[in-house]
Amino acid sequence: MKYLIALIICCLSVLTASAQQETAEKPEPVLTVKPAYPARAFAHRLNGHVVVSYDVNNDGDVVNARVASSEPAGIFDEEALGAIRKWKFTPHKPCQGLTKDFVFNINTKSSVE
Repeated sequence: MKYLIALIICCLSVLTASAQQETAEKPEPVLTVKPAYPARAFAHRLNGHVVVSYDVNNDGDVVNARVASSEPAGIFDEEALGAIRKWKFTPHKPCQGLTKDFVFNINTKSSVE
């Protein structure tokens, strides 16, 4: 019986810790920068997207920014990385494994979403 009670308490502790992590506040951006449209891509009327993975440190700075995927590969990567590295987030809310999808779309005007 003691073993069963200890097992239940252990399981509840794990579930509570997991729920707290899921509901933990993510940092909010306080400064965002849109990437520039690369001149070569604009000249060739290329559209694309870049998914950037990054972490936010305790000061609210972006760290460990890296390209998770991009299409077409290598065309928009540097602009997306340069932009995300300039972002600032609320301090004292470090977080890992965040992602941002930058969409580069040429229509009548150049736009980056």
